[in-house]
Amino acid sequence: MSFNPIVGRGPKALPLFRILGIVAAALLAMPAMATPTVSLTASAYEDFFSQPSIGQAMQGFSDAVPFGGFGWEVVPHHIGLGADYQVKFLKDSSSSWWLDWYSDGLYMSFHLFGGAAWLDPFVRGGIGSAGRVFLKGDAGNSPRLTISLFPLFGAGLALRLDSLRLGVLINGTPYQGTIPVTDISAYPLGAFQVGIFAGLTIR
Repeated sequence: MSFNPIVGRGPKALPLFRILGIVAAALLAMPAMATPTVSLTASAYEDFFSQPSIGQAMQGFSDAVPFGGFGWEVVPHHIGLGADYQVKFLKDSSSSWWLDWYSDGLYMSFHLFGGAAWLDPFVRGGIGSAGRVFLKGDAGNSPRLTISLFPLFGAGLALRLDSLRLGVLINGTPYQGTIPVTDISAYPLGAFQVGIFAGLTIR
């Protein structure tokens, strides 16, 4: 069986390698567009199974242990590239320990006024993963490893005060799937994730 790397159908379908080449060329050209803005942030995320109101989001952060971690983003002008990595440790009723993670593994973003603007509304899209792994104790009948993979789409607002960057965002995960050709169970991730972040911006 041969593999034909074609994306789409019909006479206008593009070869996969051509699409990857276009994306790579765009990324390589980004530094030439403007002085890049690099952001390094600490962040916290809370997971919701349905779209939360502002009050529900605030209550979620106060009632539960959120995911915590860090993120990075490089924005040469209006288009950026970045990622976030979040974890939390859980102790169940049998005193067993588990590690949950949530990651915006890689995303591209669009910043309406540019990455260096003091008021920074943005949107982004990419791919991510979430999961749970057993650490210590007695797992019982629970699977020792669960993983979900998903596309993500988000929007947010950041404030830049000199080198300090503060912001909030919401991500949506319209689809979640498991790793192909494995029997690893899916992680029960919600459809929305709300995040807050703070960190430094370097130019």
